[in-house]
Amino acid sequence: MAPQVNLNFRLYFSVMLILISLFAKAQEEVQPVSIFSGGITVGGNVSQLIGDAYSGFHKLGWNVGPVVDVRLYSVLHGNMEFLYSQRGCRGVRQINSQYVGAMFEKYYVDLNYFEVPIQLIVQYKPKWNVGAGISYSRLIKSKEDLYSDQPYNLDSSLFAFQNEDWAFLVGGSYQFFKNWSVNLRYQQSFRPIRNWYQVPVGLGSGNQFNSWFTLKLIYLFSFSDQNVK
Repeated sequence: MAPQVNLNFRLYFSVMLILISLFAKAQEEVQPVSIFSGGITVGGNVSQLIGDAYSGFHKLGWNVGPVVDVRLYSVLHGNMEFLYSQRGCRGVRQINSQYVGAMFEKYYVDLNYFEVPIQLIVQYKPKWNVGAGISYSRLIKSKEDLYSDQPYNLDSSLFAFQNEDWAFLVGGSYQFFKNWSVNLRYQQSFRPIRNWYQVPVGLGSGNQFNSWFTLKLIYLFSFSDQNVK
């Protein structure tokens, strides 16, 4: 898992450098003006667990909550959200059981979080922006199940997930109507959400990390009547 995580770190910092370049290119000679906006975001996640025995973004979940935005410069603003975020994984594989013959084994992990993403956003075109940042999540509830040919003890005290999840994020938005935007975002844990020695035997190897895409609508209204040049 270490080479893949390091590769994603390099990709993340490359995106940060691109954002800085876009800001430098787009910045006008104006005084910093702060305009606060608030709103709500509603959408969904498609997620997977890096380090499990399966692959693919098959777990669907909600991504909803309030958002606060502050305009720092004409093309740069900060953004903070307070989200209920559902992540985890879904896995299916065919096995040949000595008891029932060929069958499909199904694996479920549900991870519900309270999440606070913080990001810097560059408004490089009037209706388009890109952003990057980090997020902190606190685990609210977890559930892990395996449906196979034999009973499997997935005791949460033995195979516990970490209570915290730190992740990087990159994404972009398009404003398709006044106050309304659609946002696409990718996030991945940079600290394990479960250590290798707590992964159930046969259901993964190495440390485990959340990895997910989010597609959502954002509605923002301004708290100020100031105009930014």
